[in-house]
Amino acid sequence: MPAIVAEDLTKVFGRGETEVIALRDASIAVEAGELVALMGPSGSGKTTLLRAISLIDPPTRGRITIAG
Repeated sequence: MPAIVAEDLTKVFGRGETEVIALRDASIAVEAGELVALMGPSGSGKTTLLRAISLIDPPTRGRITIAG
């Protein structure tokens, strides 16, 4: 069973004309003891995903399960 499961995470900043979708339907599962590297170009949502999973800046939509 994964230690962390994030499903269909979406993070939206702003509203209306200034709305920016920083993360769209991102999902990841991480097993206990597993090492994971997030790679991608600048602005692709790596930090947004980590902040959402850690609940520092919770996602707008989606589900996060930590340790079962």
